[in-house]
This record gives sequence, C-alpha cells and structure tokens, in this order.
Amino acid sequence: MKKTHNDEEKSFLNKIFSPFKKLRAKVGDLCYAAAVAIHAKTAKPTKKNVTPGARRIKESIFYYGMLVLPLIQFLVFYVGVNVNSILLSFKSFEITDERVGYIWVGFKNYADFIKSFITNSDMVRMAVNSLILYGFGLLVGVPLAILFSFYLYKNFALSSVFKVLLFLPSIISSVVMVLMYKYFVDFGFPALMKAFGVRVIAPLGVSTTAFKWIIFYNLFISFGANVIMYTSSMTRIPPSLTEYARLEGCSYWRELIYIVVPLIFPTITTFLVVGVAGIFTNQANVYTFYGTDAAAEVTTFGYYLFGKIAGNVHSNADYPYVSAAGIVFTFIAVPLTFLVKWVLEKFGPVSEF
Repeated sequence: MKKTHNDEEKSFLNKIFSPFKKLRAKVGDLCYAAAVAIHAKTAKPTKKNVTPGARRIKESIFYYGMLVLPLIQFLVFYVGVNVNSILLSFKSFEITDERVGYIWVGFKNYADFIKSFITNSDMVRMAVNSLILYGFGLLVGVPLAILFSFYLYKNFALSSVFKVLLFLPSIISSVVMVLMYKYFVDFGFPALMKAFGVRVIAPLGVSTTAFKWIIFYNLFISFGANVIMYTSSMTRIPPSLTEYARLEGCSYWRELIYIVVPLIFPTITTFLVVGVAGIFTNQANVYTFYGTDAAAEVTTFGYYLFGKIAGNVHSNADYPYVSAAGIVFTFIAVPLTFLVKWVLEKFGPVSEF
C-alpha cells in the first residue's frame, strides 16, 4: 500500500517526539511513586479495634478526672472550713508571757453567746430587725416583683426599657450604689422636702428613721434580681395555656392568680426558703452604710457576727466566739428552713396544668 503524504508526516513527527513521550512517562511514574511515599509517611494510622472494656476504662478515667477539681474544692472550702469552724468554736485565743495561740475551753464560747443572746437587749433588737427585713422581703418585695415580672412577661408598654433598667444595680458597683443612695437620702431628699416647706434632717443619721430607709434599700437592691428570675420562670409557661385563657375571656388578673403564680410557685418557694438563711447572715447593707460603728437600732444578726470578726476600736476579732454563734444559728436556721418549705408546699397554690 502506497504511503500518503500525511502518513509520512506522522511518521516523521513520531520519530521526533518519541523520546519526549518516554521521558513524560518516566516523570509521571516518578511523581506517582513520590506521592505514594509522601502519603505513606503523613497518613494517620488506622485505629485499632478497641474492646468495650478498654473503652469503659477510658471513659471512667475522663469522668473521674472531671470530678477531681470540684471534689477538691468541696473538701477544702466546704468540709475543711466547716470542720475547722466547729473545732475553733471550742477554743479561745490567749496571749500570755508563756504562749500566744489557741487553747481548749470547751463549751465556754457557746455559754457566753447564749447568755448574751438571752440577757443582752441589743440581741432582741437584732432579732427583730432581721425578721423585719425578711418579712418585708416576703410581704412586700415578692408581690411587687411578681406583678412587675408579669408586666414584662406580657410585653406591655415600655417593658423593653424596664428590662434594661433592671440590670443597672447588677452592673453598677454595690459601693457606688450605696453612695448614690446615701447621698440622695441624706441630701437630695431633705432638699426636696425643703422645697415643700418641710424640714428633714439626714434620715440615715437619725436612729428613729435610719432603719426604715435601710429596709427600702434592701427591697430596692434585690428587686431587679427577683424580677429577672420570675420573668425567666414565666417565659417557660406554654403560650397555649395563656392564649386559651384569653380566648375564654380570662382577665389579666385572673391569668396571673390562677395560671402564672401556681406555675412559677416552685421558683418563689426557692427564693423564700433560701432567704431564711439571710435572717442570720444579712449584714452587707448595714455594713456598707455604717462600717463597724452602726447604732443598735439598725443592726442585724449578720452585722453583729461580722462586727465580731472585723473587730473595731473597742475590741479585737473573736473568731472562736463567732464560730460558736454561727453553729447555734445553724441549729436554728435548719429546722426553720424546713418549716418554711413545708408551710409553702402545704398551703401554697397548686397548679392544675
């Protein structure tokens, strides 16, 4: 068969480019071999089959490892502190020529505190003041917080503005809040009353009016946190319940009393039960106003104990005495807490939903 001109051209080109094709094939083989080698070095080893027993051991190590820090914290800062407080209540600090330190005195601190509790008239005033603070928080603070929470829950007018304002006491330093309040009560309020022709002396400096303003401050400073918690609890109520009540002609007031309050009552109970401890520990508000020199008319149990720890110009800190007092208050607070919890659960509203 006679070769054509095209066949001759192809044959000529093949002779010229044939070495290049062989070179390209060799380069391709080398690149492939290099890629395989690199992959072999960098590839992650396949996981070996793990037995169920080994997996459980690894999981147990992880879980118990996560519990180590909380357990240490509990043992050191709760168990350790409380055990040390109990032991300290049976001791007394003594400074003599022979020694400086704690000595064992048995139940002397308990006897001294109980005797002071019975015979000291200031103790009666502290007990009354502590109960008044708790009572106002229960009878005035809780209802007001629930009403305002319901207002925010229903998204009435300016509710978004009030939500922002409620966070201000939490954002602003407590010391700044006290100074602002003290300045208003001692200077702003008298100036305001003077404009109406009424002469008022700085109320926080007068024994007959100081505690009333502390009660008001106590309600004011805790109002925002209570409202936030109650509102958060209300938002978990199924919307279908309130919508159905509204369709049936239920007023907002009946909705609050018969639907909302029973459903959030566990949250209310928690606040009131935890607040029982505040009867014996509440001192922050009084201390920030008066330091360690508050008059007996405004003192509480918590302030009394704090004063014994901090000491003042008249006496040094008495840790053993405070430890004994704290344990006595604990024996009073624990049954009182269970009593309040039982009363609230027994006579509180019960939800039907």
